[in-house]
Amino acid sequence: MGHGGGSQPVFLSGPMTIIRR
Repeated sequence: MGHGGGSQPVFLSGPMTIIRR
């Protein structure tokens, strides 16, 4: 729970995590 590896949906953790990719 934090940030996906890239292939997985990062937004799963939060919309802000999407930027981290």
